[in-house]
Amino acid sequence: MVRKQSNRDERGQAFIFDATVAGFLLLGAVTVAILATGLSLQDVSQPESEILQGEYESEVEMALTASERDGTLKETMLAWDDDAEQFNDGSTTSAPAGQGWFVGYPDNAFGDRLEDIEATHGVKINVYMIPASDAEGDGTANRTQLIDTTAGGGDRSVVRHKISLDEADTLGSSASTHNVRSGVSTEGATEESDSSRLENAETYPIPPGEGAMSGERVYNVVTVEAVIYDD
Repeated sequence: MVRKQSNRDERGQAFIFDATVAGFLLLGAVTVAILATGLSLQDVSQPESEILQGEYESEVEMALTASERDGTLKETMLAWDDDAEQFNDGSTTSAPAGQGWFVGYPDNAFGDRLEDIEATHGVKINVYMIPASDAEGDGTANRTQLIDTTAGGGDRSVVRHKISLDEADTLGSSASTHNVRSGVSTEGATEESDSSRLENAETYPIPPGEGAMSGERVYNVVTVEAVIYDD
């Protein structure tokens, strides 16, 4: 009877040992699989940070969409002084001489939305414009900074939004001109507005696309790229 009990104990200990070894092997396999994806174990153990990143990325996309609808995104993109060769909306966010971009969020609803996201999530947002096509190539060489918040440190993520610029769009025009609910009317344009039409601009950083060169109404399709940095 004692011998049988001893055999059972030995088998039990062997089973525990085998299960322990299997557990370590499984843990090792999972660790290798995680590292192979380029993530760290810390990344996997911090789902909350991923959720927060998804939240502010979604909010930036909604800000871009809402700003296109109310016209303030295109208003910002067209707030260009063709003589001074820089963006200028008449506010303190305009760049000093020699710099082409805004040095802060523009003074309109688009800028307010980005500023709210910054305040809520503790991030900084830089914005760029990338033309889909141009007469010289694929447009990547003409990536133009629109907003510079002096960001640069920390992790970053990118949100992109496409918008069309039309030949009839006017530099320095107000948001109401581009509100998608009211539409755009170019009838009765004055000589002054004709001279500031996008198709007649001399220094605007986004070049006309191939469609514009062939006489189509679209000047160029632009990807607005918002780069979000942890502050």
